Amino acid sequence: MSIWRTPRMRIDFQKMVAAGNDFVVVDHRDLRFQTVLPQLARAFCDRHFGIGSDGLLLLEPSERADFRMGFLNPDGSSGMMCGNGGRAIARFALAVGAAGKTMRFEAAGRIYRATLLDTAVKLILPAPRIIRELRVLTTSAGTLRCTAVDSGADHVVIDADSLPAEVSSVDVTSLGREIRYHKSFSPAGTNVSFVGTLREGIPEIRTYERGVEAETLACGTGSVAAACALVAWGRTQYPVRLRTRSGATLVVDTLTEDGVEFASLTGDVHFVFSGSAEFDETLGTLSSLHES
Repeated sequence: MSIWRTPRMRIDFQKMVAAGNDFVVVDHRDLRFQTVLPQLARAFCDRHFGIGSDGLLLLEPSERADFRMGFLNPDGSSGMMCGNGGRAIARFALAVGAAGKTMRFEAAGRIYRATLLDTAVKLILPAPRIIRELRVLTTSAGTLRCTAVDSGADHVVIDADSLPAEVSSVDVTSLGREIRYHKSFSPAGTNVSFVGTLREGIPEIRTYERGVEAETLACGTGSVAAACALVAWGRTQYPVRLRTRSGATLVVDTLTEDGVEFASLTGDVHFVFSGSAEFDETLGTLSSLHES
């Protein structure tokens, strides 16, 4: 009788939350999971059979900065920036001794900076760039006004005032998915953020995230894109405070250094719990989950 054994990897992780975006964070400076990262992301991010999160963050070595942030979506895709993920991994990097309270890190081919401010983390990122000015988009909900912005990830910002309902009542999953796959943004698709009427002086934002393929409770690059659009529409000025779906507030501002423009994204970041798991390389599943 033969006994089949499948290769298993023990993985230590942290669960973290940044303004409602939740992440599984792994110290990957030894790069030992390099060949199985998409499978690992799908297993960890699964909300039914894994830990459950909006993405997998990896702290990796860098020759250009204090460290490199690897980011994978729940579907295993990668290559884009995650703003709240950048803020979360900055707090993680300080905790594991990979950087000080002010740091530089590499992500998606760019250099970012972060500063820890008590419970908040301030991320400095390249200034957002408007790809397409205010235009109209034909959808099942009618003709919507929108602006496409590159904020480290592609976003189309929908002016929720052009919707028949308030932003709090929008079916973000259904309409967001429709716009995410709209022919105007093919073939790669786009992230979709809905920005509503000012309430108590603070715009509300809800985001459908590509790769998560659902609404998330917050989105950092979506908030940077939304602030850029709101300013371009003449609705407000920097700094822009945005109320996320989680109820948390993110603050987007701009700064200029040596003639170069940057954006900043500030909000709270928290550790939730730490744990370990065994990853089955053959099945692509997690087992023996332990919270510590």
